[in-house]
Amino acid sequence: MRKYDKICPDQIVFDFDSTIFRGELLEIIADIALKNNPKKKSILAEIGLITNLGMTGVIPFEESLARRLRLIDLSNNIVKEVLEKIPCLIDQDYLAIRPQLSKFETYVVSGGYKNLIDPLSKTIEISRKNIFANELLFNDNGAFLGVNKKNCLAYSDGKTRAIKKIKKPNSSLLMIGDGMTDLMVKKSGVADYFIAYTGVVDRKEVSQAADHIIRSFLEIDQIISFSD
Repeated sequence: MRKYDKICPDQIVFDFDSTIFRGELLEIIADIALKNNPKKKSILAEIGLITNLGMTGVIPFEESLARRLRLIDLSNNIVKEVLEKIPCLIDQDYLAIRPQLSKFETYVVSGGYKNLIDPLSKTIEISRKNIFANELLFNDNGAFLGVNKKNCLAYSDGKTRAIKKIKKPNSSLLMIGDGMTDLMVKKSGVADYFIAYTGVVDRKEVSQAADHIIRSFLEIDQIISFSD
Protein backbone atom coordinates (compact mmCIF):
# COMPACT_ATOMS: atom_id res chain seq x y z
CA MET A 1 0.00 0.00 0.00
CA ARG A 2 1.37 3.39 -0.97
CA LYS A 3 1.71 6.16 1.60
CA TYR A 4 -0.13 9.38 0.79
CA ASP A 5 -2.21 12.21 2.21
CA LYS A 6 -5.94 11.61 2.18
CA ILE A 7 -8.02 13.21 -0.55
CA CYS A 8 -11.54 14.66 -0.40
CA PRO A 9 -13.07 14.67 -3.89
CA ASP A 10 -16.40 16.28 -4.70
CA GLN A 11 -17.39 13.63 -7.24
CA ILE A 12 -16.54 9.92 -7.42
CA VAL A 13 -16.92 7.92 -10.62
CA PHE A 14 -16.86 4.13 -10.51
CA ASP A 15 -16.22 1.77 -13.35
CA PHE A 16 -18.58 -1.21 -13.18
CA ASP A 17 -17.12 -4.40 -14.66
CA SER A 18 -14.35 -5.91 -12.51
CA THR A 19 -14.73 -3.00 -10.10
CA ILE A 20 -17.97 -2.79 -8.13
CA PHE A 21 -19.08 -5.85 -10.10
CA ARG A 22 -17.00 -8.98 -9.70
CA GLY A 23 -16.71 -9.98 -13.32
CA GLU A 24 -17.22 -8.82 -16.87
CA LEU A 25 -20.84 -8.48 -18.02
CA LEU A 26 -20.05 -9.55 -21.56
CA GLU A 27 -18.35 -12.72 -20.36
CA ILE A 28 -21.40 -13.60 -18.26
CA ILE A 29 -23.66 -12.90 -21.24
CA ALA A 30 -21.46 -15.16 -23.35
CA ASP A 31 -21.49 -17.94 -20.76
CA ILE A 32 -25.29 -18.04 -20.96
CA ALA A 33 -25.59 -17.44 -24.71
CA LEU A 34 -23.13 -20.24 -25.49
CA LYS A 35 -24.50 -22.83 -23.05
CA ASN A 36 -25.45 -25.25 -25.86
CA ASN A 37 -22.50 -24.46 -28.11
CA PRO A 38 -19.92 -27.29 -28.30
CA LYS A 39 -17.18 -24.69 -28.80
CA LYS A 40 -18.19 -22.76 -25.70
CA LYS A 41 -14.91 -23.23 -23.83
CA SER A 42 -12.71 -22.00 -26.68
CA ILE A 43 -15.02 -19.07 -27.49
CA LEU A 44 -15.08 -17.95 -23.84
CA ALA A 45 -11.28 -18.12 -23.78
CA GLU A 46 -11.13 -15.96 -26.91
CA ILE A 47 -13.58 -13.44 -25.42
CA GLY A 48 -11.47 -13.25 -22.26
CA LEU A 49 -8.33 -12.65 -24.31
CA ILE A 50 -9.98 -9.88 -26.35
CA THR A 51 -11.34 -8.30 -23.16
CA ASN A 52 -7.84 -8.10 -21.72
CA LEU A 53 -6.39 -6.69 -24.95
CA GLY A 54 -8.92 -3.88 -24.80
CA MET A 55 -8.60 -3.25 -21.06
CA THR A 56 -4.81 -2.94 -21.27
CA GLY A 57 -4.93 -0.67 -24.31
CA VAL A 58 -3.41 -3.10 -26.81
CA ILE A 59 -6.44 -2.69 -29.08
CA PRO A 60 -9.04 0.11 -29.12
CA PHE A 61 -12.10 -0.44 -26.93
CA GLU A 62 -14.49 -0.25 -29.89
CA GLU A 63 -12.55 -3.04 -31.65
CA SER A 64 -12.60 -5.15 -28.51
CA LEU A 65 -16.34 -4.65 -28.11
CA ALA A 66 -17.17 -5.44 -31.75
CA ARG A 67 -14.98 -8.55 -31.87
CA ARG A 68 -16.49 -9.98 -28.70
CA LEU A 69 -20.09 -9.31 -29.70
CA ARG A 70 -19.54 -11.06 -33.04
CA LEU A 71 -18.77 -14.25 -31.12
CA ILE A 72 -22.15 -14.28 -29.35
CA ASP A 73 -25.66 -14.97 -30.63
CA LEU A 74 -27.25 -12.36 -28.39
CA SER A 75 -30.97 -11.78 -27.80
CA ASN A 76 -33.11 -9.84 -25.37
CA ASN A 77 -34.13 -13.12 -23.69
CA ILE A 78 -30.49 -13.77 -22.84
CA VAL A 79 -30.22 -10.31 -21.28
CA LYS A 80 -33.24 -11.11 -19.11
CA GLU A 81 -31.61 -14.37 -18.03
CA VAL A 82 -28.39 -12.53 -17.16
CA LEU A 83 -30.37 -10.06 -15.03
CA GLU A 84 -31.48 -12.92 -12.80
CA LYS A 85 -27.90 -14.04 -12.14
CA ILE A 86 -25.85 -10.89 -11.60
CA PRO A 87 -27.13 -9.19 -8.41
CA CYS A 88 -25.12 -11.59 -6.26
CA LEU A 89 -21.92 -10.50 -8.04
CA ILE A 90 -21.97 -6.94 -6.71
CA ASP A 91 -18.83 -6.52 -4.60
CA GLN A 92 -19.72 -7.00 -0.93
CA ASP A 93 -16.93 -4.72 0.30
CA TYR A 94 -18.30 -1.97 -1.94
CA LEU A 95 -21.75 -2.46 -0.41
CA ALA A 96 -20.23 -2.32 3.09
CA ILE A 97 -18.45 0.97 2.43
CA ARG A 98 -21.28 2.52 0.40
CA PRO A 99 -22.99 4.35 3.31
CA GLN A 100 -19.76 6.26 3.99
CA LEU A 101 -19.74 7.45 0.39
CA SER A 102 -23.17 9.07 0.67
CA LYS A 103 -21.61 12.51 1.24
CA PHE A 104 -20.10 12.41 -2.25
CA GLU A 105 -21.78 12.76 -5.62
CA THR A 106 -21.35 9.29 -7.11
CA TYR A 107 -21.62 7.92 -10.64
CA VAL A 108 -21.09 4.78 -12.67
CA VAL A 109 -19.49 5.32 -16.07
CA SER A 110 -18.97 2.00 -17.80
CA GLY A 111 -18.21 0.32 -21.09
CA GLY A 112 -20.75 -2.26 -19.93
CA TYR A 113 -24.46 -2.15 -20.59
CA LYS A 114 -27.13 0.17 -19.25
CA ASN A 115 -29.68 -2.57 -19.94
CA LEU A 116 -28.07 -4.57 -17.11
CA ILE A 117 -26.67 -1.88 -14.80
CA ASP A 118 -29.79 0.30 -14.49
CA PRO A 119 -31.83 -2.48 -12.80
CA LEU A 120 -29.08 -2.71 -10.15
CA SER A 121 -29.21 0.99 -9.28
CA LYS A 122 -30.96 0.48 -5.94
CA THR A 123 -28.53 -2.27 -4.96
CA ILE A 124 -25.45 -0.16 -5.72
CA GLU A 125 -27.15 2.98 -4.35
CA ILE A 126 -26.45 5.08 -7.42
CA SER A 127 -29.32 6.80 -9.19
CA ARG A 128 -30.09 5.71 -12.74
CA LYS A 129 -29.58 9.30 -13.87
CA ASN A 130 -25.98 8.96 -12.67
CA ILE A 131 -25.37 5.71 -14.57
CA PHE A 132 -23.76 6.06 -17.99
CA ALA A 133 -23.07 2.96 -20.06
CA ASN A 134 -23.39 1.40 -23.48
CA GLU A 135 -26.81 0.42 -24.76
CA LEU A 136 -27.63 -2.92 -26.37
CA LEU A 137 -30.31 -2.44 -29.04
CA PHE A 138 -32.95 -5.04 -29.91
CA ASN A 139 -35.85 -5.11 -32.36
CA ASP A 140 -39.47 -5.78 -31.38
CA ASN A 141 -38.86 -9.53 -31.63
CA GLY A 142 -35.91 -9.37 -29.22
CA ALA A 143 -33.22 -9.90 -31.86
CA PHE A 144 -29.94 -8.08 -31.27
CA LEU A 145 -29.36 -5.07 -33.53
CA GLY A 146 -26.03 -3.90 -32.13
CA VAL A 147 -24.66 -1.30 -29.76
CA ASN A 148 -25.94 2.27 -29.89
CA LYS A 149 -23.18 3.97 -31.88
CA LYS A 150 -24.54 7.41 -30.94
CA ASN A 151 -23.45 6.72 -27.36
CA CYS A 152 -19.91 8.00 -26.77
CA LEU A 153 -19.18 5.05 -24.48
CA ALA A 154 -19.03 2.78 -27.53
CA TYR A 155 -15.62 4.34 -28.25
CA SER A 156 -12.16 4.27 -26.69
CA ASP A 157 -12.33 7.84 -25.39
CA GLY A 158 -15.97 7.49 -24.36
CA LYS A 159 -15.41 7.55 -20.61
CA THR A 160 -13.32 10.67 -20.83
CA ARG A 161 -15.98 12.38 -22.96
CA ALA A 162 -18.86 11.26 -20.72
CA ILE A 163 -17.14 12.30 -17.49
CA LYS A 164 -16.09 15.64 -18.94
CA LYS A 165 -19.82 16.40 -19.36
CA ILE A 166 -20.71 15.52 -15.77
CA LYS A 167 -17.75 17.12 -14.03
CA LYS A 168 -18.83 20.29 -12.28
CA PRO A 169 -16.79 23.52 -12.44
CA ASN A 170 -14.27 23.94 -9.65
CA SER A 171 -14.90 20.42 -8.35
CA SER A 172 -12.39 17.62 -7.85
CA LEU A 173 -13.17 14.23 -9.33
CA LEU A 174 -11.94 10.75 -8.42
CA MET A 175 -12.04 7.89 -10.93
CA ILE A 176 -11.97 4.29 -9.67
CA GLY A 177 -11.56 1.40 -12.09
CA ASP A 178 -9.45 -1.43 -13.41
CA GLY A 179 -8.86 -0.65 -17.08
CA MET A 180 -6.95 1.56 -19.45
CA THR A 181 -10.04 3.62 -20.31
CA ASP A 182 -10.38 4.44 -16.59
CA LEU A 183 -6.74 5.49 -16.35
CA MET A 184 -7.15 7.66 -19.46
CA VAL A 185 -9.77 9.76 -17.65
CA LYS A 186 -6.98 10.87 -15.30
CA LYS A 187 -4.34 11.15 -18.02
CA SER A 188 -6.66 13.38 -20.05
CA GLY A 189 -6.93 15.76 -17.10
CA VAL A 190 -10.66 15.20 -16.58
CA ALA A 191 -10.16 13.24 -13.34
CA ASP A 192 -8.01 14.73 -10.59
CA TYR A 193 -7.24 11.35 -9.03
CA PHE A 194 -7.27 7.75 -10.21
CA ILE A 195 -7.49 4.67 -8.00
CA ALA A 196 -6.75 1.32 -9.62
CA TYR A 197 -9.00 -1.36 -8.18
CA THR A 198 -7.21 -4.72 -8.35
CA GLY A 199 -9.56 -6.90 -6.31
CA VAL A 200 -10.77 -8.79 -9.38
CA VAL A 201 -7.88 -8.39 -11.81
CA ASP A 202 -4.60 -6.49 -11.59
CA ARG A 203 -3.74 -5.01 -14.98
CA LYS A 204 -0.14 -3.93 -14.41
CA GLU A 205 -0.22 -1.39 -17.23
CA VAL A 206 -3.02 0.35 -15.33
CA SER A 207 -2.11 -0.12 -11.67
CA GLN A 208 1.51 0.94 -12.12
CA ALA A 209 0.35 4.30 -13.49
CA ALA A 210 -2.37 4.88 -10.87
CA ASP A 211 -2.23 7.45 -8.08
CA HIS A 212 -3.33 4.79 -5.60
CA ILE A 213 -4.12 1.07 -5.59
CA ILE A 214 -6.71 -0.86 -3.59
CA ARG A 215 -7.47 -4.57 -3.52
CA SER A 216 -10.61 -4.11 -1.42
CA PHE A 217 -13.07 -1.25 -1.11
CA LEU A 218 -12.58 -1.51 2.63
CA GLU A 219 -9.18 0.11 2.02
CA ILE A 220 -10.73 3.22 0.55
CA ASP A 221 -10.92 4.99 3.91
CA GLN A 222 -7.11 5.04 3.86
CA ILE A 223 -7.30 7.23 0.75
CA ILE A 224 -10.49 9.29 1.06
CA SER A 225 -11.28 11.59 3.95
CA PHE A 226 -14.88 11.05 5.05
CA SER A 227 -14.83 13.95 7.51
CA ASP A 228 -15.95 17.42 6.52
